[in-house]
Amino acid sequence: MNAFAPAAAASGNLTVAVRATPDGALESCHWNLGGGATPWAPLAVTGTVLFTDSTPAVSFRTTNAGAIAVVTIKDRNSGFMFESLLDTGTGLRGWVQIPGIVTDSAPALTDGNLALGFPILVAQSNEPNGQLVINNYLSDQPPVDAPPHYWLPIGPVSQMVGGPAAAIVKQAPVKKGQAPAPYVFIVRNVGTTLQMIQGDTLTQHITVSDMNFRSAISPAMASANNRTVIVAADETGEMFTDWWDFGGGGHGWVSLGSNVKTQVTPAISLVDNGNYMFVLATDAAGVVRTFQGNVGGAQVGWN
Repeated sequence: MNAFAPAAAASGNLTVAVRATPDGALESCHWNLGGGATPWAPLAVTGTVLFTDSTPAVSFRTTNAGAIAVVTIKDRNSGFMFESLLDTGTGLRGWVQIPGIVTDSAPALTDGNLALGFPILVAQSNEPNGQLVINNYLSDQPPVDAPPHYWLPIGPVSQMVGGPAAAIVKQAPVKKGQAPAPYVFIVRNVGTTLQMIQGDTLTQHITVSDMNFRSAISPAMASANNRTVIVAADETGEMFTDWWDFGGGGHGWVSLGSNVKTQVTPAISLVDNGNYMFVLATDAAGVVRTFQGNVGGAQVGWN
């Protein structure tokens, strides 16, 4: 499995990170922009304890009562996906199965730090033929059986390496008075090439493009304030980032340096309204290292 592969998400200026340990259990830490991180600590869970053999996913559910982290995993025994709410510093409230899908790879969660309610889930279904699917209807209590349109196919069927990365933003209303529509960017490894799928989350109006980056490791993405940043490791394990604002193009791949390399999926979070990023990566010794800096600007580097 991807030992100690981290995942991260932000709400406001709070980042929560979750990682899978070599035995399939979960650990978590968190920090606020400008402050230090809590130590990694095992995540206690109410009820049945599950284990995973892939990278977990983390995002936030936001309501009038505030934001709470959501964690999703692929169960290593069944291939079913489960979700739980994470009380920061306390533990998981209890696993609930997400119906209608079996997968061999890590899922992706995204709320874009946009107070969208429950996050959107993207996963690679084992059937039919490895279809990439999106779920716009997650809730605290998923249905026992998946109703029609609970999972929507998105993008062409293709053999993917690892799990997808996803980031959601808001596109401008088509009509006056209409709410902004969710727009998703999804990146996956097809062979050893990163491929981007983008479009409206509720329709099949999508485009597919090559990102001109070769990698055998799943990438990670984060979005905030209609800005999206991707981090990917090349075939040597060196990590690069690119970023774009909704409606604009990317700024080109920029290396995070060769002194820290990884062979497992990295993680990224965006804070300060999308102006500041944290990248997490597990180095060759199994230590999770953190890179931070301004998006498109001055960098602090690795810690």
